Amino acid sequence: NARGELREAFVTFASGPIELRAGRQIIAWGRADGINPTDNLTPQDFTVLVPDDTDRRLGATAVRATYALGDMSATAIWLPEFRGHRIPLPRSAGDLSASGSEWRGDQVAVRLEQTGRAVDWSLSGFRGRDLSPDLGFGPAGQQPSGPAALSLSHNDVLVIGADAAGNVGRYGLRFEAAYTLTEDRHGVDAFIKNPYLSLVAGGDRTIHEHMNVNVQYLYRFVTHFAAPENPVAFQESVLTGQMRRHQHGATARVSYKWFHDTLEAEVAADVIGHLHRPRPAAQR
Repeated sequence: NARGELREAFVTFASGPIELRAGRQIIAWGRADGINPTDNLTPQDFTVLVPDDTDRRLGATAVRATYALGDMSATAIWLPEFRGHRIPLPRSAGDLSASGSEWRGDQVAVRLEQTGRAVDWSLSGFRGRDLSPDLGFGPAGQQPSGPAALSLSHNDVLVIGADAAGNVGRYGLRFEAAYTLTEDRHGVDAFIKNPYLSLVAGGDRTIHEHMNVNVQYLYRFVTHFAAPENPVAFQESVLTGQMRRHQHGATARVSYKWFHDTLEAEVAADVIGHLHRPRPAAQR
């Protein structure tokens, strides 16, 4: 039952400050460690267990144009192919797969970036399909008029983001934030994500050349939040990470290298909390 995956295959043309790249590409944005609110262009496969997060990344067909001027660069990207995240689902859920390719040709992204100074930063924007699916109801089978069944769907989003990274003495500091405007702008559809703000801030330090300690603070604010009122809406809020209006969390990672950096061990942990516990509709 082996299967293969063509992750990247592209051609590149460069002339002076201009670089063009076309083909299947992995495009990863963001400077935070592992959790990147601005990383919305190409998918990941969360059904595989790998020691390196980059091994989960999948490519999508894209055309990328970059113009560099000194330490500044401007990038424009067109993604004619959409591929969403592959997420693990219980067998009892049946066939809810929303994977596969779609060729709509209406996804675009832009990015302005500065590198090589004391602080590296970028501003970005993306308009296209949401890599993470929503859970809702759709027609069963192939007939649009058929009976309703649970389904996964990728809806349109508009994402405006920024990130920055720099060093203060022996400490490396990172910041990344993005505001995602979804199709459910007023929070009236329980089966489409509400607009939300995501923020990640943290830093790391290398100790005695071989040990690295990294910690981050996570925050998410969901606009027009309302507690789910039925089991399917509850599962949608779990799937999309919108169970609270204010969500706080933290990550920590410690790694150590031996034998001239040929052997590495790492331990990581994360915790998610909240400020306000929603009350069921019957108690409000």
